[in-house]
This record gives sequence, structure tokens and C-alpha cells, in this order.
Amino acid sequence: MASNRKVGLLIRNASTKASETESNPVGGDPKVAEHAQEKTADRDFFLSVLNSTSTKREARSYLSRFTPSRKAPLAPKKDPKSPSDAPTPDPPPQTNDALARLGINLGGFYAAKAVDQSPVFSQQPLPAKVSPTGVEPLHVALVKIRQPQILDDSTLDGIGLTLSQLRRLGLMSAVVIDIDGLRNTQNARLTRKNCLEQADRVVAAIGANAGAGAWRVDQAIAVSATQLQAGVVPSTIPEVCVSSREMLVSPLKRGIIPVLMPIGYTSDTLSAVSLDADVVVVALAREFAGFSTPLLSGIPSSDIGERIQRLQKQVSLDRFIVLDPLGGIPSQEGLGRNHVYINMEQEFNDIRDELVQMHSQKHGEARGATRVNLEQHEPGPTIARPQALTLPLTDGRAGDSRVGIADFVGDYNGHLRNLETVQRVLALLPTSSSALLTTPEEAANSGRPSPSPFMVADVGTRRQRNPLIHNLLTDKPAFSSSLPPGRLGPLSDDEEKSPTAVVTTKLTTFFKRGMPLTILPDPKVQDWSSFDSARPRLTLKDPRVDLPRLINLIEDSFDRKLDVEHYLSRVNDRIAGIIVAGEYEGCALLTWETPPGVAEDGGEVYRRRRVPYLDKFAVLKRSQGAGGVADVLFTAMVRRCFPDGVCWRSRRNNPVNKWYFERARGTWKLPETSWTMFWTTENLMKPSPTFLDYASGMCKNLVEKGEYEGGVVIYNRTIAKAEALNRSLPGGKTEVARSFGEVTRSADIIFTCLSDDQTLLDTYDAIVKEEGIEGTLFVDCSTVHPDTTNRLEELLQKVGALLVACPVFGAPPMAESGQLVCVLAGPGDLVERVKPYTTGVMGRTIIDFSGQPCSRALLLKIIGNTFILNMVESLAQGHTLSEKTGLGSENLHQFLEALFPGPFVAYSNRLMSGDYYKRDPPAFGVDLAIKDAKHALSLAESSGTRIKSVEMADAHLAEVKKERAEKGDIAGIYGVVRKESGLEYENGK
Repeated sequence: MASNRKVGLLIRNASTKASETESNPVGGDPKVAEHAQEKTADRDFFLSVLNSTSTKREARSYLSRFTPSRKAPLAPKKDPKSPSDAPTPDPPPQTNDALARLGINLGGFYAAKAVDQSPVFSQQPLPAKVSPTGVEPLHVALVKIRQPQILDDSTLDGIGLTLSQLRRLGLMSAVVIDIDGLRNTQNARLTRKNCLEQADRVVAAIGANAGAGAWRVDQAIAVSATQLQAGVVPSTIPEVCVSSREMLVSPLKRGIIPVLMPIGYTSDTLSAVSLDADVVVVALAREFAGFSTPLLSGIPSSDIGERIQRLQKQVSLDRFIVLDPLGGIPSQEGLGRNHVYINMEQEFNDIRDELVQMHSQKHGEARGATRVNLEQHEPGPTIARPQALTLPLTDGRAGDSRVGIADFVGDYNGHLRNLETVQRVLALLPTSSSALLTTPEEAANSGRPSPSPFMVADVGTRRQRNPLIHNLLTDKPAFSSSLPPGRLGPLSDDEEKSPTAVVTTKLTTFFKRGMPLTILPDPKVQDWSSFDSARPRLTLKDPRVDLPRLINLIEDSFDRKLDVEHYLSRVNDRIAGIIVAGEYEGCALLTWETPPGVAEDGGEVYRRRRVPYLDKFAVLKRSQGAGGVADVLFTAMVRRCFPDGVCWRSRRNNPVNKWYFERARGTWKLPETSWTMFWTTENLMKPSPTFLDYASGMCKNLVEKGEYEGGVVIYNRTIAKAEALNRSLPGGKTEVARSFGEVTRSADIIFTCLSDDQTLLDTYDAIVKEEGIEGTLFVDCSTVHPDTTNRLEELLQKVGALLVACPVFGAPPMAESGQLVCVLAGPGDLVERVKPYTTGVMGRTIIDFSGQPCSRALLLKIIGNTFILNMVESLAQGHTLSEKTGLGSENLHQFLEALFPGPFVAYSNRLMSGDYYKRDPPAFGVDLAIKDAKHALSLAESSGTRIKSVEMADAHLAEVKKERAEKGDIAGIYGVVRKESGLEYENGK
């Protein structure tokens, strides 16, 4: 490590499976069967809530916004085609402590997973939100399911279960089906027939869940006959509205989910008209938002506002959810990456243009285009709408609405339609409303275990998080949008999900109407990194900056008075830019800093050496921890203003630090100070010139240039062993620590190598209790079960520490000569920080699993060790057979040298020389070998596999243990095989 900070070496020597059975009665008393079904539904419901990974804070926020029913009423058993005369239960009682009455402790369950501890930007403890009083409106989610015809019954059943669980959490759904691919604009009867089939499938899927119910609602959408007679194409945008509000609100109040089809009826003849589903969605959003044209017609203009408010108090449209096989909105940041969060006010136009560019890059100019024009007058608040845009279909056809899913997979026209529809819906809703775009499969998981048999490697008992339920409880995306892309999990469908990334970012996009950003100077006009001496510098007295509001924001965020004159004199001549969120709800103020000795004269040296520095990052208290203000600011700073990197510093006791550590590409705890430095520059290694400039520019004379010689801190539970190792190393490069705390306080990167799983967990349980380990990178070289590595990662994430797995292949002599093979796994940016200490230092090469779960490296280590076990077994049996048949070990050894040079020859020499029983201590201890064999057998059993060769080796190792106790070596298998064949254990006899 090229700094005054040290590299820590932590070395330690070795010194009930729970089962759950359920009963599912078949036959017998129908009430018993019904009760069992309700228990199963309750279990799935609880699991979905628990796996939503909301925190206590988010649970309180959820309870302040929603009052879910105490018990879901049982829906009437009724033919979905004839709902009008069906008896319905009384409305469910509403209660603010509904989750507690359901038996859910939203506090205790969330401490178990590190992902639950995801930090928020909060500079002081957040005040508890008080639940509103008065009559609670009916909370509704508008859900569009695209192409239900391609979904199997299992997926639809999962969606039905999720919608019923949202209902139990207080959010009712109104569903619109979109049979894109089956709709025929020329044959409304055929389209209606197809719609009926798919609507009834959705109704049945929802109704299959205990306590849930759904109705297919027909004839609720009206179409203007006047426009039809005038020749307006029905599939574009005729005047469409809800003909009867009561047809929607009445079932919702009774706990029944209405399912609507994209079929409208003319106002004069009630003729069926095929409509675009997005048009129906916008009409429903307008209705639920209180902007219903029929209800407002004939009312004096002075009374319209009061009428809209009264309608909005009845129904609150809180979510717009789109379930589309296309998944979330793709991003240009990387192949397979999607936008995690979109702030529509700020990003709509840019992302819209981005989709056009991505489509052009992928398909070039196509010959035809389809177009859906969503331009229509919509009463109420609006977002500025640019001119409607159309992307050509990839096959060049124009105007054909009978396009199957194959034409839309990867088609940016479909993504553009989703983006524009979300924009139109959110424009009608309060700023607190949000939208979610995900795949039907993600919406269907409902907290059930992953069906993949390979999930054993990444903790087989972990259940996937349902994005709909997670979003309801947290009103956030599954991942923070300001995290570096490398921290968002795997890119490829072929890659297993990381232990904490239980929803992949390529499937889901979260939308907020959001807030506008004011960026000075505008990076589209002036590159922040450029330097133009002729251009006047930005100051805080610029008329575009509201200085009083900015000062109020800073003082409110940091909870102390600002010496305004002193601050202005310090920053006014060096401001790089300002980012303001909304009406001064948050801001990022960045300056240019220079290392000592660099003249601020605008010359070449100044332009090359100056450092972009985040001087103030402030968010109003009321916006801290919620609303995404900090994420929006940080994302704009690192992706639009300074994509090449920015640095900042923070006191070590700052409560925001965990949030900073997650977003920084690197950190450095400044020696002899209470400060930590952060940066977002990729691949910044100490002591590079840029790093030196960062450190000196920020801290001035705290750290002098050039004092970055590395050091290593060694710790062992047995201090004498650490001291012996210290004496064997070059003088002045190492020091011995007497406690965990000495290591964690003085090292940025800590390598650990521990003997077994329990020792590893016990050691780290003690480490995480030490102060100041936030941002410390731990590199674990232990050979343990992959599940243990997952537990370790969760433990470290709770305290803001980082982990890279680095199990190694090679015996102690290979370690001593630097010839190990290192397997690196974890977030890509963290693996890059570790690589300089592997190839050419500890090892001869690496196996690079960058971007893959840490547990993947341990999978390879365990499976790789089975090859060593099998090799020793083969050699033991081969040498024994050679001796018994008269061939002789020497002749067999010549064969091995000719055909299998390397490990086979090395172990053959150990057997022939008697090293397998003479060496003390053993080269590969029998206890460690037994541990590895047990881990391999455990993985095999969990994945439905049997490895008989390892079973045999495990039995032989048990005999080695009996024969030699703790001095036994893995190569002692040879002695056991010899005894089984009538020879002595020791070949020297």
C-alpha cells in the first residue's frame, strides 16, 4: 500500500440443521382445507413483506401513508363474467397498526440482512413522521399487464398473489390488460374475444388466492362518437374517458380488484371499439386523479377546484405499475444495464433522446415507423411535453398493430412508449406518486424461493425480493441510483445474482415525477472540466443564485450558522459549479482546489493539476433520508458534471459516511487526523500523481507530497507467531499489532486468512465492534463454505465495510515463493484495488471473477480442492498398486513425470520420500482437508449431486486422523490405502 496507511495481515490458526414441515390436508372438512389455504397465503404474505427489506424507518414512513386492512375480506365466489348482482362483504376496517395486528414485527426482522441497512443521506437523526388524521382515502395502484397471452399460468398466478398481497398492505389495484400482438384494429369483435380470454385468466389468477377477488369490468370506457364519425383512428387518441366512476370505485371499496380491457364503447350506439391500452391507462389516471371530464362538465368554473379536491380525497392514485416483458428502461452506461431511478422533471428529455440514439446505433435507419400519439389535453398539472416521437420498427413495417413479442424484444420503440406513458400518468398525479416498470416474472416472484438449483452457492435459503412490495413499503428503487454501476450486481442473465443484489438492475426502473435541477453552468453548454480564461468565473453573487435561500439550506442541513462573509471570500474565486435541487431542497457546491506550490494563474500546470472538490453537499432536514434528493444531486454531479471524478473529505464521525462509502470509488483515512478522503475517480491508485494532488489539494499541509511509503501490519492471535514472522521480513516495512483495533485503525486494506468457518465468523464478530472500520476493504483468503462468505459480507455491510474474496490455491512453499493462484471475486472496482497485491506479489496469476458474488470464488475453491483430493487418491492407489504388482513406485513416477508434470509429480515425490508422515507441521493438515471435503459434500447434497470420489477420500481422511491425529496430512491417504492393501502405513518400514 503506497501510503502512510498500512496493509493489514490477519492470520489465525485452527485450534442443527433446522427443518420445517408443513401439513396440507387433502379432503376432509372443507373448513379445514380453507383454513390451511389461508395459512399458506399468510405465510407467503409474511415472507413477501420480510423479503421486501424495508427498514424500521421505511416501515414507519409506509404506515404514515397507508392504513392496510386488518384482515382481508373473502371475495364472493362468483362468475367473473356477471359481477353486477354479486353480494360483497363490508369494507374492511382501517387501522394504523395493521401490520402489528397481522403479527408482523417490522423492527426485528430487518436487522438480519445487510442490504436492509442501506444508508440514507441524513446528517442528523430523522424525526418520526406522524400519521395523518382524518378519513383515509382509498389508495390505488393502476397496473398495466402487457402481453398476458405470452405468460404461462404460473406467472399469472404469481402476479395475482402479489396483487392480493399489495391489497393486504393497503394498496388496491385496478388492472388494464394490453394484448399487444393480438389486437386487430380492423376487427373489434376478434380483439374483444381475445381481450375477454386474457382478462378472465387474470381474474382467475387473482381470485385463486385466499381472501382475494377480482371482477372483469366491461363498458366502463367511453369513446367519443363525434370523433369516430369524423374519421379519427380509434387506436390513436379519440376522446376517451371513464363512463362510470362507480363501476371502478365500488369494487375497489369492497376489496375487489377491477380488471379492464382496452375496449371502449361509443356514446351513441355502444359499439365496441379497439383502443390502445396506453390510451385507456391515461383515461383511468385522469379519472382517479379527479380530472374526469363527465364529472366536471356543467360545473361552474369557480367550483371545479373544490370538486377535484373532493374526488381526490375519495381515491389516491399512488402508483402506476407497468408489467412488460421488455423490463426497465435501458441505459447507455453499460450493456444490459437499465436506469434504476428516473427523475422525470430532470431526465425525461435526456433519456428520450438517449433511446433514440441507442436505437439508431443498434438498427440504423429503418424503412418504416409505427406511431402512437398520446398528445391530448389533460386537465391538471403537467410536465412540459416535447413533440411526439416515433422510432421505426426493426422489420420496417408501418402501422401494423399485430406485432408479436419477437418484434419488440430489444426494440427501443417499446421502451419509448413506456417512458412516454409513465410521463403522461405522473403528470396527472401529485408529486408524491411514483411509477414502477418491471417484468411480469419479477412481479410474480412474491417472495417465493428461487427455483434455480444452483442458488445453494449464494445462500440457498435466500428469497428474492418482490419489487412491487418493496416499492410499496419503501417508495424507493431496489438500489440507489447514485451507486457506481459496479456495485449494482451482475450484468448477464447467465450470472447468478449477488447475495445482496436480489433484484437485478436490468429488470426494474423506478420513476418519480421528481424535481427540476438547476445546474450552473449548464454542462450541455459549458464543460465543467474545461478552462476558458476569457469566460467570467461563477460566483455566489451571480443573479442566477438565490444566495439567501442557499445560505438557509446550508445552515439547515448542517445545523449551524454559516460565516457568510468568510465563506464567500474563500470560495468565490474558485467555484467550479453549483447544482440545486428543486426550490433549494438540496445543493452540491463544487470548487477547484490546487496542490501547494501550484500557482492559480490559469496556466498549463494549473489546468492540469487543479482538483475538483465537493465543498458543500447539503439537503434540507425535511428531505433527508427520503425523496431521493441526495441521490439526484450526487448522480448529476458524477455523471453529468464531473464524470472523470471528484473528491471530498468528511469527518470520521459524520453520520453520512456510510452513504459516502457506498458511492466512492476509493477512500483514505488521513493519518493523524479525524478526516477521511473520498473520491469517485476510477482506478485511482496511491501514490499516483492524481492521488497526491487530491490529498495535498484537500488537506493542504496535513500530508506532504512523497510521504507514501507502504507498510504492513501483522496480527495473529498468538503474538509470538506474528513477531516471528515480523523478524523474518525486511526491516522497517512491517509492524506487529497487539489487537484487532490496532489493525483496523491503521490499515485501508486488511487481508485475513483463518482456518475454518466458525473461527472466521468469531473473528469478524470481534472486528466489526471496532471503531472506524467504515470503508475499510477486507480481503479474505480463508477456505470456507460459500454460505459463510455470504454471512461475512452481510456482517461487514452492516458497518459500512467492504469485502473481496481471495481464496488461494497452493501449498505454503508456493505462498512463500509468491507462486499462489489467487481467485478474486466481488465488486469490480474493489477487485481492482486488490489486484496490485496479487500477481507478482502474493501469486503468479489470478482467476478473475470481478463483478461476481464473493461466494463464487469460494465455490471454485471448494470444487477445486476436490481435484486435489482426487489427485491424492489416484496417486495413493496407483503407488500402492505399483508396489503390490512389482512395477515399483520409481517406474510409476517416471510415467508421471512424462505425462503429468506439476502437482502430480510434486505429490508423488511426497509419497515416495515419506514426507506424508515425516513432515511436522503437515503441509496440508488433515483437519483442513476434512473440512474442505465436508464442504464439497454439503454443496453436492444441497444441489442434488453425489461425488463418490470425495466420499471415499473423506473416509480415508478420517482414518488418517485416527492414525496421526493433528499431525496428519492430506497425503496420508497413501498410508491408509497401503494399510487397506496389507502394507504398513509408513512406506519407510
